[in-house]
Amino acid sequence: MRRSIQHSTQPTRYFAARFTRIGQPSVIAALLVMTLVMAGCAIPLSRQSTNASLFLGPEDLAARLGALEIEMTQEQTFGALGLESRLFRVLPSNQIQNIVYGDFEVQGSPSELEEFRDRLAAYRGYELVYRSLKRSGGVGLGAWNVDSEGFDQQLVLIFDQGRLFKAVIVGSAVVDDRDSTFIIEVLGSAVSAGASFFF
Repeated sequence: MRRSIQHSTQPTRYFAARFTRIGQPSVIAALLVMTLVMAGCAIPLSRQSTNASLFLGPEDLAARLGALEIEMTQEQTFGALGLESRLFRVLPSNQIQNIVYGDFEVQGSPSELEEFRDRLAAYRGYELVYRSLKRSGGVGLGAWNVDSEGFDQQLVLIFDQGRLFKAVIVGSAVVDDRDSTFIIEVLGSAVSAGASFFF
């Protein structure tokens, strides 16, 4: 009589039991040791830099903006900034509308809306990103902290029929943010991920 081959589940249960008795404490202990070692140490994570060499800093950008005058031509505007127009991104009409009129819904009669669209079509918008951000991580007060430092700004120029209509700087001249995740959450995720590997 032919015997069918049966797959035993005993090894799987053995490893699962071993992980339950030994694996979880080992993972937690390892992570706790890493936490203690890393406490108070800042670890570089990433660095973002966009057009950071164009200005000496946010103050320099503000000073060049102050040299602009309404009704300047595009050539005069970019010349006063000491920048080439190719460095700027052309803005779509919806972003131009937001800069000029604010973030609200335009309402009116069909003729008024048509007039508004014609008016908006006369504008040309340009944006220059000026960014330097450094992200670092470290452990403190029972949490994994990610700090972002630097600046993140955009120089926006709006021209009306070829003449400077509006020039503004948006964004933050000083970025000093912290995003924290409690260590207990990290440990819980690590244990859950380890447990799912055995089941």
